Amino acid sequence: MPTTFSYLSSALLVCTIVPFAAAQLPDHRYEFIPLEETTEYKTLHLEWSEDAANDRYMVHMEKPVTGKGSDQFHLYLYSRETGTMVSKLNFGEDWAKGRGFDDILFLNDRLYVTSEDVNYKTGKVDFVAQEFALPELALKGEPITFATINFNPKGLTWDRRRSETFLESPDGEHIVFYYDRIKTQENEQLVLLFMMDGNMQPVSQNAYRIPYESDKIVTAGVEVNNNGIVYALMTSKFKNRPITNKEINYSYELVGMSGETMVSKPIEFPEGYTALKANLVLNGDAPRVGGFFVEPDQSIKETAGHFILDLDEQLAGVGELVTHRYPSPLDYQLMRTDLLQRADDGCYLIGGSWEVSATAIQEKLLVVNSISADGTNEWTTRIPRRLKTNDIYEDHGYMTMLTKDKLMVLMPDDEDNLPRYRSGEEPKLMTATKRVLITVGFSDTGKAEFASFEDKGPFKAYSGNFLTTANVNRDSQVCLARKTDGKKSELWGFLYLNFKD
Repeated sequence: MPTTFSYLSSALLVCTIVPFAAAQLPDHRYEFIPLEETTEYKTLHLEWSEDAANDRYMVHMEKPVTGKGSDQFHLYLYSRETGTMVSKLNFGEDWAKGRGFDDILFLNDRLYVTSEDVNYKTGKVDFVAQEFALPELALKGEPITFATINFNPKGLTWDRRRSETFLESPDGEHIVFYYDRIKTQENEQLVLLFMMDGNMQPVSQNAYRIPYESDKIVTAGVEVNNNGIVYALMTSKFKNRPITNKEINYSYELVGMSGETMVSKPIEFPEGYTALKANLVLNGDAPRVGGFFVEPDQSIKETAGHFILDLDEQLAGVGELVTHRYPSPLDYQLMRTDLLQRADDGCYLIGGSWEVSATAIQEKLLVVNSISADGTNEWTTRIPRRLKTNDIYEDHGYMTMLTKDKLMVLMPDDEDNLPRYRSGEEPKLMTATKRVLITVGFSDTGKAEFASFEDKGPFKAYSGNFLTTANVNRDSQVCLARKTDGKKSELWGFLYLNFKD
């Protein structure tokens, strides 16, 4: 059934960035624990054990970038509580055999590293998982094949820009592995969704197909609910209407998988409207989608408002597509969307924008929306950003998280900009020579408070892992980061964030 596009008449509260009571930003501190071994390897992954059986560890995987030993992988196991190394393992040709590396999973006091065997002569692709014993990180047995797909070898293209990940269901018995952007001989792309049991044995698998001429397919979000239903938000880019400077429109489809059954539901917008980046979250056991949109005849660089869509477990509509138009458009296209679910059934919708050139990236805007359970916009706060760096991979970005059900944003910036944020002034364009981490908290009306972590030297966050953290306990989180002396000397380590009661 087509969704209805309706605007809320409530006025938008654009909050001036001013200081407010410190109680709105929980007391916090951090501790930087250097890695016990420093290498010149490329950091591939950082994973944390999540379930109650093995909440003791985190694993760090590296690989040499070039030169001798570039086929070798390096695993380091650390204690989550202390950050000290427990064990390490270097492995490569004996296991990898050219497979590469996909993901890491902790499961039932075991560790798995996943990859795939691609046979271009036969078109057969085996998805495999190698088990490692804990805590000694010893290889255990042969790789387990948890899924197999057969393709026509003449049309198979393995896209190295693929994405893959693991999710564990709340009952701990089912693990979801998804893998996207595979081009086949039928001129289509696939998103593969696999489900395994607690011993990595296959339970079910499905392939979501989309025409290749839709330009690109991106899995915007994947979640699994308490009933073992997997939801995946698919994004396609279509050149279907002229937009200033770019002719790109985003099309969204929500897919649900239960066993061998798969259903999908397109998220429909009126003709001419453009959906920007969206994301997926669970509201209880039901999926919720949120994102931003551009109106007809608007520049793609302007954002008109945001939308929220709630569905039931069977992907039937619960309500209308609730949208909120800003009194004045945002000046930038939002390139990233975070959607965080609150305990009161409301949510936070956060968007970020930046401009990328051949040599640098410059952040422009961070917009934060608080949305009630019925989709009504409660407040919106815009935070101007003027952070510029020559390293587009490691120095930009921000992290969003809920601390005691309150939104917090953690972002790197120059320490000279902190008083400007606090006074409501726009920050100056800095080159990050005095980098610190700034935390932002929000009051019940959207006013923002800014604080920085006390540190004696410049600090840089590695974006690939800085933007994804894990809980050490209910008051602490950890991410991979690096400190510098402002020149060339760098030190990798774990950044522990602790929030007091």
